[in-house]
Amino acid sequence: MNIPYAKAGRVFYLEIGAEYTGFAPLNCVYDLTVMQTAAPSWESEPNGTTKTAVSMKMGKKYNGITGTEADEDYYKLSVPASGKLKVRFSSHNSNSSDRVGRGWDVVIYDKKSNEVTKMQEVKTVDSVSFNVKKGAYYIKIVGSNSWAAPVGCRYTLLADYVKAPSAPKISTIKAEKKSAVVKWKKVSGANGYYVYRSTSKKGGFKKVQTMKKASALSWKNKKLKSGRKYYYKVAAYKKVKGMTVVSSYSVVKSVKVK
Repeated sequence: MNIPYAKAGRVFYLEIGAEYTGFAPLNCVYDLTVMQTAAPSWESEPNGTTKTAVSMKMGKKYNGITGTEADEDYYKLSVPASGKLKVRFSSHNSNSSDRVGRGWDVVIYDKKSNEVTKMQEVKTVDSVSFNVKKGAYYIKIVGSNSWAAPVGCRYTLLADYVKAPSAPKISTIKAEKKSAVVKWKKVSGANGYYVYRSTSKKGGFKKVQTMKKASALSWKNKKLKSGRKYYYKVAAYKKVKGMTVVSSYSVVKSVKVK
C-alpha cells in the first residue's frame, strides 16, 4: 500500500488484523517492511475549489490522489506573459488498471472560469498544449465517471510554459515587376518566421511562406499581379519542449506591385 501526504514530522499508525474472524491466521508469523521514498510535491487538501487551488510552479511535478468518486482537485498556474502551456497528466504506476476505471478528466479554465481545453478519460498518460495570455489558469482533476471513478488512485501533473517571442517589425517592402520583397528585423530567440498576405488591409490574410531559419529575414513573393496592392504581416515562432509558440503579428504594411 502507498500512503500519500507522508510529510516530514507526520505520525502514522498501522493496525494489522485478520480479515475474517472465522478464518483468522492464528499463531501465524508475518513480516512488515516500511519504506520511505522521496516524492515530488503533493496536492494540499482541501483543494476542491479555485479559491483553495494548489499553486503550481512551471516544470515541477505534482502528485495527487482522488480519494472519493466526487473528489475534485484544483491547481493554479500564474502565466507571466503570452505564450504556450503544455499540461501533462499521468496515472501513477502504483495504480492497478482495474482500479483506474474510466480514468480522469482534466479541464483547464481561465481566470473568468471559461473552459479553455480538456482531456477526457485519461487512464495512463496524455498531454495538451494551448495558447495562453498573461494571467491565472486553473486545472481541475476529477474522475471521468462516478460509477467507475479512480477512487484512491494516484496521479502526476506537470505543466511547462514557453514565452512567445516578440512581434517582428517589417523594415521595408520593395515593389518589383510582378513581385514584392518583404524584409523584417531579427527577433531574439526566434527559430523562424511566418509571412502572411492579403489584398485587403482589414482581413483575409493567409500564410504564404514559412521561413525555417532564424537568419532568414527577407522573402521575395513572386507571380503577383501588376498594379495590384498587397498587404503583408509577419510573425516569429520558436520551438521549445515540443511546443511551437508564435508571436503576435507585426504592423501591416502594403506595396503596389509594378
